[in-house]
Amino acid sequence: MKHRILVVDDEQDSRAGLTLLLSSLGYDVEGVADGETALERVASFRPHVIITDLVMPGLDGLDLLKSIGGIARAPR
Repeated sequence: MKHRILVVDDEQDSRAGLTLLLSSLGYDVEGVADGETALERVASFRPHVIITDLVMPGLDGLDLLKSIGGIARAPR
């Protein structure tokens, strides 16, 4: 099983570079440009790890992780 990593960064070059590097190391990687899109991708992609920029417009990295933590604790 490949480990899934979600890269969240509003700077396209940083996101693309990190996604390429992690993919070349054998990980299943997806990159998104903002926190709102990341929240949507978490439900379908179900990443094992999230690497996020902290300073982004809209939903920043800390708020993203707090939101995802709430999703993970919600009853199923």
